[in-house]
Amino acid sequence: MENEWYIPAAVSPGRSAGPTRAKISCRTVGGRTCHSTTTTHMYSNTASQRSVHNMELAMAGPHQSRSHSIGCGSLRLVIFEIVQWVTLFIPTILTAHQLVQNLGTREGVLPSLAGAQVGTFWWIFGCASIGVSLFVYFPTKYMVHRRLDPRKQAWRPAVLLYNVFCGGPCFAFILLGTKIFREARLQEDVRSRMYDEAVYFAAPVIVFGLILTEWFCKGREDLASNVRAEAMIHDFLTVYDMLELLAAGRDSVVYESYWIYAVYGVAFVSMFKFVLRAPSCDYTHLAKPYLLANLGLHEVPYCVLRIALIALFGLKQGKLIYPLKNFLAIVFRMYQLHDPTDF
Repeated sequence: MENEWYIPAAVSPGRSAGPTRAKISCRTVGGRTCHSTTTTHMYSNTASQRSVHNMELAMAGPHQSRSHSIGCGSLRLVIFEIVQWVTLFIPTILTAHQLVQNLGTREGVLPSLAGAQVGTFWWIFGCASIGVSLFVYFPTKYMVHRRLDPRKQAWRPAVLLYNVFCGGPCFAFILLGTKIFREARLQEDVRSRMYDEAVYFAAPVIVFGLILTEWFCKGREDLASNVRAEAMIHDFLTVYDMLELLAAGRDSVVYESYWIYAVYGVAFVSMFKFVLRAPSCDYTHLAKPYLLANLGLHEVPYCVLRIALIALFGLKQGKLIYPLKNFLAIVFRMYQLHDPTDF
C-alpha cells in the first residue's frame, strides 16, 4: 500500500529560486513503513523568479505600497504648497520694497505715511504677512484640500487666493507709490521714471506669479500632457495683453488722469479669469458659463477701455491692434457660445 502527499518545500541553498513542492511517499513493506521524499521545481527558472517576486509583494501586503504612495503624495503636496506660498510672497515684498524706495527720504522716514519710520513700516508689513499666512492663507488651503478634489472642481481656489492676497495689494502698492507723488509736485520725468520701474519690474513679477500659480493647479488637474502644454502657452497671450494695458499708463496724460485707476481696476478684474477652469469633454454643460466669464472678465472690459483711451487721448495711448484683437476675440467667443458642445 502506498500513499502520496504534496507539500511546499523550502528553497535549498545553492539552488535556483522558485516555488518547489515535495512528494512524500509512504509504502508498507513487510510490516515496516518506508518514507521517501522527492523535491521537484514547479516552474522554470525565469517563471520561478517572477513567482518569488510576486510572493514577496503579496507577503508585504497592500498596506506598505499604499503607505509609500501616500507618503510621496503628501511630500509632493507640501512642496507644492510651499512653492505657491513663495510665489505669492515674493511679488508682495518686492512691490512693498519699491513703495518704500519711492516714498523714502534720506532721513529714513515716510513723509506721505504720517512720518512713519521705514523700520516701523517693515515691522508692520512683516507681522501682517505672517498673520495673514498663519491665520487666513494656510487654514483656507487646508480646508480646500480636505473638502475639495482639484481634479473634479470647475474653479481653482489657489488662483483666487493669489488674486486676493497678492494681486490686489501689489496693485495698491504700485498706485500708492506713484500716484501719491502728485501732491509732492515732483517733476514729470521723476514721476515717469517711477512708473516705468513699476511697469517694467513689479507688474511682470505679479503676472508671472499668477500664471505660475495656475500652472501648479493645472499640474494637479486630470489633463492630457498636450492639452496642458497648449493651455500654458495660451496663458501668455493674456499676460501680454495685461502688461500692455498697464503700460498705457506710461503716458503722463493718462497717468495724471483718473483713467489710471480704471486701467488697474480692469487689469485686476482680468486676473480672475484664471480662477475658472476650462471644462473638459465630461463637463460640456460648463462651457457656456466659462465662455461668458472670459468675455465679462477680460475681452469686453479690455476692448471698451482701449477704445475709450483712444477716443480721449489718441492712438498713442492705445495701439489699434489691441482693441481689434479684443473685438475679434469677442466675435470668436460668441461663435463658440452659439454651439458650446464644440468647445
